[in-house]
Amino acid sequence: MKDALLAALDRHEFVLYFQPHVSLTNGKIDGAEALIRWQHPDQGLLGPGAFIPFAEEVGLVTEIGAWVMQETVRLSRPWRTADLDFHIWFNLSGPEVKDPTFVRRLHNLGDDLWGVGVEISEIVAMEDVAATLTFMNELHKAGLFIALDDFGTGYTSLQHLKRLPVDVLKIDRAFVAGLPQDKQDAAIVEAILSIARAFGFTTLAEGIETEEQAAALRAAGCALAQGYLYARPMPAKDFSALIKKP
Repeated sequence: MKDALLAALDRHEFVLYFQPHVSLTNGKIDGAEALIRWQHPDQGLLGPGAFIPFAEEVGLVTEIGAWVMQETVRLSRPWRTADLDFHIWFNLSGPEVKDPTFVRRLHNLGDDLWGVGVEISEIVAMEDVAATLTFMNELHKAGLFIALDDFGTGYTSLQHLKRLPVDVLKIDRAFVAGLPQDKQDAAIVEAILSIARAFGFTTLAEGIETEEQAAALRAAGCALAQGYLYARPMPAKDFSALIKKP
């Protein structure tokens, strides 16, 4: 697998797909999450679950992540230039958060980071809170926005949360799926939204597939949405066409 992944990098077989973030207030596309895919020569288009775990095992995830960061910034440049309120996000894995060279590589991109953000899962962020705090502060100094991904699935204490320089809380799809019927899911979402309001965080709900889910989140005060109801992840050219529609 290591040789195949190295060959994929060398042959430019990795591609980025983009899934829009949509305002629950006015329906405007606020930004997008960049998602890696592997255009495998034999197996076709593969999602990250098919290869990222192997990349972590063989020590290649930081190299692949460096490509994701550079390509996200490059492809999103015209979108961010055309709309200064547009935000583009890419994911950081655990090894990348711990990589001492990450911030230096980030600075190598120069000043073209306006509107760029990173998503760090709650579980990864809580592995070493002190190190995560230092890392996040460095990212903010470089101009990046920060989202705490899959929120509600980890063990973040409020004491830790108030110290982390987070801009966005992403509500995990596990709590969105049961809306609006599941009272426990609704209570969890309400609690997360209440915490976000108290701390001044923007909220984004993942995995929205129905109008009923969107309506429940809108009524509860969630700001942004992401999911198949709005669009599936798509190639950059299709996303460009989508945001240019009147």
